[in-house]
Amino acid sequence: MVTIVIRSRTKERISGTFCFEWSMHKAWRDSRGELHMENHLLTRQKAQAIIERRGLVESYSTKDGEIYDTPEGDFKALFPFGLLQKEDMETISKTDKL
Repeated sequence: MVTIVIRSRTKERISGTFCFEWSMHKAWRDSRGELHMENHLLTRQKAQAIIERRGLVESYSTKDGEIYDTPEGDFKALFPFGLLQKEDMETISKTDKL
């Protein structure tokens, strides 16, 4: 199982102000090779503790946030073709079951 932490810029809809939220994403492939993911919102302090404890480094950054992965890019390696749309993932999943 591999883990990333993401800091994302979000817009508060009532006032229109922006803030950042932190989340942790875990991913793994089961014995059949199917990809599974878990996602959890975090406090800033908890996110920073996970980054430090797991030795994550900033692997991607824009004005809208950052992604923290392992120095070797373990999470990114699960997605050799990049992140796909839900429809693309469903098509691949159906094809894998043929």
